[in-house]
Amino acid sequence: MSAKRNIYILGNDVIGAMAAAYFAKKLPENSFSVIYIEGSVKGNAEAIYSTTNADLRKFMLGLECQEAQFLIQTDAVFSLGDRHGGVAKQDYVNTYCPYGLSLEGVNFLSVMQKAGMTKSLKSWEAYNLPASMIRQGKFNPPDSKGRPIISDFSYGYQVNVKLFQKLLREIALKEGARLLDMRDVKQYYFEEDLGGTIEFTSGDVIHPDLIIDACSGGCFPYKDEQWLPTQALGRIFMDVEANQVSQFANHVHHDVLENVIKTNISLQSETLCLSINEQGKGQAYKLGCVQKPWLGNVVRLGQSYGLLPLMGAPLRINQIAIERLLSLFPASEDMESERREYNKLMRRAFNRFEDFQSLWLSTSGFKLKEAIELSEDARYRQRLFEARGRLPNFDDDLLLQDQWQSMFLGQGVWPQSYNHLAGNISDDVFQEFSDNYVSVVTSVVSQMPDTVKFIEKHVSANVAYGKNEKQSNKNEKEKTKSMTSNEPIKSVVIAGGGTAGWMVAAALARTLGDSGISITLVESDAIGTVGVGEATIPNIASFNNILGIDEATFMKATQATIKYGIEFVGWTQDGDSYFHPFGQHGHAMAGLSFHHLWQKLHSQGKADRIEAYCATAIAAKHGKATLPARDPKSILSSLSHAYQFDAGRYAAFLRKYAEKLGVKRIEGKITDIDLGVESGFIESLILENKQTVKADFFIDCTGFRALLAEKALGVGYQDWSHWLPCDSAQAVSCQKTSDALPYTRATARKAGWQWRIPLQHRTGNGYVYASDYTTDEEVSKTLLGGLDGEPIGSPKQLRFKTGVREKLWHKNCVAIGLSGGFLEPLESTSIYLIQAGISRLLALFPDQGFNEFETAEYNKIMALEFEQVRDFLILHYVANERHGEPFWDYVRNMSIPDGLQQKIELFKHRGRFFRYDGDLFTETSWVAVFLGQNIRPKAYSQLVDGLAEPQIERAIASIKSEIAASVSRMPSHEEFLARYCPAPEFK
Repeated sequence: MSAKRNIYILGNDVIGAMAAAYFAKKLPENSFSVIYIEGSVKGNAEAIYSTTNADLRKFMLGLECQEAQFLIQTDAVFSLGDRHGGVAKQDYVNTYCPYGLSLEGVNFLSVMQKAGMTKSLKSWEAYNLPASMIRQGKFNPPDSKGRPIISDFSYGYQVNVKLFQKLLREIALKEGARLLDMRDVKQYYFEEDLGGTIEFTSGDVIHPDLIIDACSGGCFPYKDEQWLPTQALGRIFMDVEANQVSQFANHVHHDVLENVIKTNISLQSETLCLSINEQGKGQAYKLGCVQKPWLGNVVRLGQSYGLLPLMGAPLRINQIAIERLLSLFPASEDMESERREYNKLMRRAFNRFEDFQSLWLSTSGFKLKEAIELSEDARYRQRLFEARGRLPNFDDDLLLQDQWQSMFLGQGVWPQSYNHLAGNISDDVFQEFSDNYVSVVTSVVSQMPDTVKFIEKHVSANVAYGKNEKQSNKNEKEKTKSMTSNEPIKSVVIAGGGTAGWMVAAALARTLGDSGISITLVESDAIGTVGVGEATIPNIASFNNILGIDEATFMKATQATIKYGIEFVGWTQDGDSYFHPFGQHGHAMAGLSFHHLWQKLHSQGKADRIEAYCATAIAAKHGKATLPARDPKSILSSLSHAYQFDAGRYAAFLRKYAEKLGVKRIEGKITDIDLGVESGFIESLILENKQTVKADFFIDCTGFRALLAEKALGVGYQDWSHWLPCDSAQAVSCQKTSDALPYTRATARKAGWQWRIPLQHRTGNGYVYASDYTTDEEVSKTLLGGLDGEPIGSPKQLRFKTGVREKLWHKNCVAIGLSGGFLEPLESTSIYLIQAGISRLLALFPDQGFNEFETAEYNKIMALEFEQVRDFLILHYVANERHGEPFWDYVRNMSIPDGLQQKIELFKHRGRFFRYDGDLFTETSWVAVFLGQNIRPKAYSQLVDGLAEPQIERAIASIKSEIAASVSRMPSHEEFLARYCPAPEFK
């Protein structure tokens, strides 16, 4: 049996105790030894850890510490948020709960602005349950039944840090951690090649596998150039006073008195007053963080890592650090991939909190020696909000959108305009909504007990109601608009039809039809489309649902079949294949993703290929299909499908839909585009018959020609062909000769790959290739020679350049579809990228001022969408094993984007994968391709050893047998289609 790995935690305040408790609880005791070396803290800065947000409750429940126990042992009081006095000349509340709810898909801020209720938060607090609770000193936990308003809020705590540290130390010792005294340590030293070493007074010298330096002063020194100071304050001074009290508040109270910020923190037995200033009164602290908190075998936490002093940030940042460190926990000395990922994630987390505090300080009235220099992200966030109340959608933002909004509004940063979609909401509808909402809040708060009485009863009863609480944050990704008060858009012209054009037309007609905007689409029958079978991913169902389109009706009209995923043939070696399913592999156990459990058994020869544990993959393999089961207990509830359909018929279907909703179609070829002399904006399109088509706003769906974005506006193109060198395709349909399979097939060929997409009455085929490595004639021969049936017509030739526009939105024009960019159809993402462009456009729909920050937000989000898809496609190529073929040798050895390289290295090491920034593809998708193309972890996650192996074996075997039994009862794909959505016979 291998020796245990040693984890040494050095701490003299609550952060070291948190790490000791968490690692002792979560790491398998038979594989790890947790040694906690504790010292005494100097100074009073630990008071900054007294305020926590709602995430601490989940953390403590993970340590099996129930709420009543926690309240008793830490002298704690609830915290519903922060109340700010003397800030921006008003008193306001910042809670973990949204103001109101969205109404008819429009965010509440825009609805209230449209109703004229602006420039004051006082009236708004009636629409925020925790704010009303704070004002009236009331408390009750969120409703456990998940009902709107009364369940949609969270709360944290105000704690006695010394007692909290004591409780955590007890948990750590109970879970097997060993406690040592820091006075028994002689010295610490760090060498680049050896890492951190601890020398004891006994003479023992220890080089631990991992050292967590959580001492407030830091045990391991770092070079000055490794320290990154904050943007707002480089140095502060703090004092803490304690006052005996008989009452306490259910919130943290901040007062700004010119040069001092006073924060009052309530405990059951006393009130702490934390004074922060920049003038040299009190104990000095340096603000900022270490650039690389994980270096060698040393990880810095607490003040050894960094310090931000306000609004619960210190404890929250360290809680995040502890949780992320565990998810990346090293099991060997080879942990460079984990270090890079951890340092990157923590830098981003720190930046978000730093931006929040910088913006708060910059508008708070706090007198500073020097003006605050906001970061680029902070300035961007403020300007976007000032425009029309919008907030950027940073997926790594650890603060709620509602907290950002409350902070801006409370400190006098008000949007200059509102979302014009709010104009569709009648006064009567708003009044009814308003009356009902305020009535619920008023009634609920009036029936709540005082906070003091609730805690007394709760603590004395020694019960915890938080164990099964449902934490639900319904902070919408706000559909907000521009900074100026210009007139709303009155007319939109869509240049080009096809799938992209009519998807845009249908979506705009559905969402904006009642607003009075005229929508016109210009296309020419003389400009044809390829019109072959098109494969999609499951996201298209949400688009159809938004349009209110019935699934069966849509499938009949487009000759659609079910698609459960993609079979990749020959991407490793000839004859080999693997399946990328849309449904998930197995299910998680004890918080561990299924592939970690599977990896342990598979490495011992005790598990089949991972596809055997996915209902979607097995159904596809056996040619079965059905709708997902509604019963969540059924294994068939995990089925997830997309469609394979005729893209030309889908465009025709959407055309009929859009025209019925008032979209006007103009037949004609665009020959010229008229630009404004001064603005450079598009003013009109000139058609071949000399007709002029004017509009306020234009959507370019003209395909590869990009007549508006490129030809007229001169927007450049980022060429990604060095990563994705295929630049040509030939496509042809053939007669159906066998039952349609419920999946798409992608077969590797000499210079690219060949697709097979079965529809109800024919099969779509094509060959995507790099023209530098083959000839068009050779491709045609290969394509036609590999058809299942007689070809329908001759192959159609396509030429393209993989990449994306430098700006998808420029001036008053947005490029959607092929005019905006092209990524080959290997993972069927073309229609998804159209859909993403439409949804982002609706969320950022402009007025005639075309605010630059909203345009920048759209371009930023869409660039990320394209980059994430690009990296996933590159993975298929770089991981190939087709040696000796020039095309495949090139793509296997080419340099790849750093982000993708990091993902590969992280997975290779111990099967770890992190999905962030709104990544389109799920963990299942990445794992399927990693494993399918033989990128296999060197070892499984040692957290799996915390579960009994027989338990894992039984669970995995049960999943496989249940899938087999359930799939055997499913109808065949053909039977399902015949019963559910039989398409008429097309000629």
